[in-house]
Amino acid sequence: MPVRRGNSAPQNTFLDTLIRKFDGQNRKFCIANARLERRPVIFCNDEFCDLVGYSRADIMQRSACMEFLHGPLTSVASIAELRDALHSRDEKQVRITFYKKDGTRFVSNTMIAPVRNEAAEVMFYILTFQQEGLSSLFAAMTRGDRRASRKSTGSSESHGNRSWTIHS
Repeated sequence: MPVRRGNSAPQNTFLDTLIRKFDGQNRKFCIANARLERRPVIFCNDEFCDLVGYSRADIMQRSACMEFLHGPLTSVASIAELRDALHSRDEKQVRITFYKKDGTRFVSNTMIAPVRNEAAEVMFYILTFQQEGLSSLFAAMTRGDRRASRKSTGSSESHGNRSWTIHS
């Protein structure tokens, strides 16, 4: 997959390596440029686009605060947590209600992790998104409850070191 980034993405092999590493782990993620105040999204993978229903072109250069995914039930407190995490030097997890392009609401456990250079300066933030509710599906499958296989979805998810396929 060719790596496509926005205009404010630093051009370096480190970023390419980071993208390839995360893309190979079946995660839904975005990368934001920490060097610019708005923290613009400089990369998002196909899985994230599928989750939210927006194209990569719709998402690129927007703030990593994800205002375009906020809706009536997105709490002010979780928005503030996300904003604070994007200005922090520490990893943080935020539980936040987002809305897909079609208006469907979902709760995301969003992990925000700073990526530092050799001088310990934060260069990027990686945001990974896990739609809440999927972990209970994996717990049921671990117990052997195959009824939780959600046959109608036809998708696959990764959980820890295990990879689960949800059959259609």
